[in-house]
Amino acid sequence: MAVDERTFVADVKGWIDAILRERPGLPYSHARVEEHTISGRQRHDLVLFGRNGLPVLSGEVKMPDSVIGKKNPYHEELVRDAYDKARDLGVDYYFTWNVRDFALFQTLQAGVQWNERKVAGRHVVDVIDSDDVRKADVEEAIKQFWVTLLESLPAHFAGRRVLRELALDELFIRRIEAALEEPIDSTERELGRRHREDEAFRSSIVAWMVEQGWEDTGFEDILRENLKRAARLSCYVLLTRLVFYEVLRKRFRVIAPLAGTDTESPEDMAELLEARFDDAMRRSRDYETVFAPKDFGRTLPLLAPDAHVHWGSVIRRIEEFDFSQLDFDVIGQLNEQLIGHDERRQYGQFYTSPDVVDLINAFCIRTADATVLDPACGGGTFLVRAYARKQALARREGERVDHRRVLEEIYGVDRATFPAQLSTINLAVRSITNERNYPRVGRLSFFEVQQGNPLTRLPEEGERPEDIYLPVLDAVVGNPPYIRQERIEPKDKQVIENLARKEWPGGVRFSGRSDIYAHFFAHAALS
Repeated sequence: MAVDERTFVADVKGWIDAILRERPGLPYSHARVEEHTISGRQRHDLVLFGRNGLPVLSGEVKMPDSVIGKKNPYHEELVRDAYDKARDLGVDYYFTWNVRDFALFQTLQAGVQWNERKVAGRHVVDVIDSDDVRKADVEEAIKQFWVTLLESLPAHFAGRRVLRELALDELFIRRIEAALEEPIDSTERELGRRHREDEAFRSSIVAWMVEQGWEDTGFEDILRENLKRAARLSCYVLLTRLVFYEVLRKRFRVIAPLAGTDTESPEDMAELLEARFDDAMRRSRDYETVFAPKDFGRTLPLLAPDAHVHWGSVIRRIEEFDFSQLDFDVIGQLNEQLIGHDERRQYGQFYTSPDVVDLINAFCIRTADATVLDPACGGGTFLVRAYARKQALARREGERVDHRRVLEEIYGVDRATFPAQLSTINLAVRSITNERNYPRVGRLSFFEVQQGNPLTRLPEEGERPEDIYLPVLDAVVGNPPYIRQERIEPKDKQVIENLARKEWPGGVRFSGRSDIYAHFFAHAALS
């Protein structure tokens, strides 16, 4: 039988009281569960009292498999509830906790909105469902967390920041991640319904998923996972466009705010956002590569009947933050924060730390005018660090750093829409200018990249399209996908093997068990 919230909170209250008995020097007397507020209508999950009998900390607890608990502790509904109760109770600090992660908030801070006040956060323990809290190692981890927290709080309350406070960009991502849960869930339900009931939609979305390179076996469990993935990634793409739009407004003040985009239907929301994106391109005279591409996946986040309500909430969360105080790199963090480690691992996408990237780039990029390709660019870490290295080399050589020229010497490829868009945005925001700002990132398989074939197509002066071809390269850098041969689609495997025989007729021989990264090396050598 699953452990319910009240039972768990009662257990935590008992552990806290035991800690206080064992450590009489701590300035607290006891904890209480489910205290009524002044209004009598709300109840606190957990309240900590000082020795003077006054409450000093209150908080809301959600089990990890509850509707709210599945989300992170920065979810607006949960934080607002905890804040209102803390304010009514008169405590200086409050917390939200879903067992996995704990967030501590300052209740009052003069001149600062409630949702922008100081926040500290900490991961507590890895759990999946409520039953996990009965495991001995989980229980011990939770007890140790409260020992550390109770010992740290006096110094933290006194202004000596012991707990790690979240930087503004990290807080932004956490809150946006929480706000994104509703549109993702709503989109997933709608995609499932339409796939079951609408034959034309079923055909279109399956074709789109195949274009993304996703496994198509016909098995029901794979289909469910692909629909879930389609919901997540399409919502992430829309989110990055919305965030990039706000970043642009920092540079181009004439661009209209997204605020006031409350609409009566998903169709109205879609029409309004497209108008805003078109206006951003017109006002900036740039960024078609971010806002203009319209594939089938672009339509998915606004299909559900309640999509306009959820995206209106996301937009409000975005606009609560002052983007003049956020670094442009906040967009680059979205890929690592929003796309989970398990999903990246499943599809052969591995994050490489910037330090390792810089070391690799230092060996490979030797001059300021070097042409560079990342054949599996993901969110753009190698490309962004290549940009930085080329700039540093230019300064060292006494040359003028030219954003547009550097972009023309950096090339990226990714098969999936979302990473390709993130790479594009991450390079574009190196310099938000009135000049042409078109990163050369193609959305295609690396094995389709060959001399003489266009890598991508970019807008040209006068809105004429310009095919971009891969030049002779000085360096190919990156972290290719790691996919065992048995997980490579047969049709893809045939294309890869035929290409290897064509490019290396008398040389390289691949085993039938070769991982896909081996083929990346061989193809890159001739790029």
